[in-house]
Amino acid sequence: MKALVRHLILTILTVEACLVLKRYKSKIIGIAGSVGKTSTKEAIALVLKKNTYVRASSKSYNSEFGVPLTILDCDTAWNNPFGWFKNIIEGILLLIIKTPYPEWLVLEIGSDRPGDVARLTSWLTFDLVVITALPGITAHLEFYNSPEALVKEESALAFAVKPEGVVFLNSDDNNIQDLAKKLEFLSDDKRPKIITYGLNEQADIRGANFRIDYDTKNKAVGSGFEVRVATNHYQLKITDSVGLEQMYPMLVALGVARELGLDSESAVTALKNYHSPVGRARLITGIKDSLLIDDSYNAAPPAVQAAIRSLAQIETTGRKIAVLGDMLELGEYTIEAHRDIGVRVVEVCDLLLLVGPRSKFTGEGAQIAGMAIKNIKYFDTALEAGLALQNLIKKGDVILIKGSQGMRMEKVVEEVMAHPEDKEKLLCRQDLAWQNR
Repeated sequence: MKALVRHLILTILTVEACLVLKRYKSKIIGIAGSVGKTSTKEAIALVLKKNTYVRASSKSYNSEFGVPLTILDCDTAWNNPFGWFKNIIEGILLLIIKTPYPEWLVLEIGSDRPGDVARLTSWLTFDLVVITALPGITAHLEFYNSPEALVKEESALAFAVKPEGVVFLNSDDNNIQDLAKKLEFLSDDKRPKIITYGLNEQADIRGANFRIDYDTKNKAVGSGFEVRVATNHYQLKITDSVGLEQMYPMLVALGVARELGLDSESAVTALKNYHSPVGRARLITGIKDSLLIDDSYNAAPPAVQAAIRSLAQIETTGRKIAVLGDMLELGEYTIEAHRDIGVRVVEVCDLLLLVGPRSKFTGEGAQIAGMAIKNIKYFDTALEAGLALQNLIKKGDVILIKGSQGMRMEKVVEEVMAHPEDKEKLLCRQDLAWQNR
């Protein structure tokens, strides 16, 4: 019965979303990829807001429910039937009463299970598409037959763009390079315009000269880099966030602005207000004058590897500590992926705290790579790890916190942040629905 009601609600919301798009004729930007969708969405929306009425997916609404809810400008009602009835009524009102509606929609398109992208593209077509990264071995892999099947699923959005549309591709990703070749073989009437962005010299929109910025006390406060588009060079900064990966959303946002004929200088100015979404490599002051890299939103092998590289780049007078939770939904790659992270973290960290049963394999990898057993500590929950970390932190330490959503690693951050009264503003999963889980 519950499944039937769910299907009925989804069908109604999807039909309403289709009719709303038909009535208001908004243009649509779709963003797919295994990592970086939310950051990319936020950067693009920030640039467009200076020039037009735009709506971006709320939070990470990228599912078969989340996309219609974004189009209808509604929030999920979770298990509240009256909330879903209210959403349906609001959709009807949008169709009956002509109201101001966004000229552009910026939608995340996710794929938790095989066929997710196909179901969404059966009723959605896009004016612009962005493919962020397709590393293959990442979250949700356990639901696919192979990494290649997951890459194919994520790539499908590039073939749902209108014939006159544009596809932005991350040229630093090998799987996306293969996707670009497939797009090139499409017939003239179906082949979209392709624009590449990345750090390599062949990219149409290129990032270069990345650096980490420090304050007068030599504590990391953000990042800076240069963007090169044709003969133009622009200087950009990201406050309160670190990591090369933080460049990509800003690169593609500038590319979208340029493709739409918007003033590049205006776009650069808009991006000065860009902040990485909460839980994505955000710098937060920790207790005892430490520095936290809050990357607690989610985790998959490529993202954890990137976070470790970011930790390695930061200069500090103290130690480097990693607090890592389980990476979920990796299927048969679970043991191998966790052990590999353990090997990599030894090159950077002095102390390793691990949360969850799968992370014991991370500890095994770290031991194999030479980390002393006394420097590896295991915990069942994020809260336990956070409480223990309070006593371990010393002045000047830099601590990376990362794990899959289900591990609730933001609870570690809450226990060791200098100003926990700011948690609702600075941390992910602070709404009531999450707090009650």
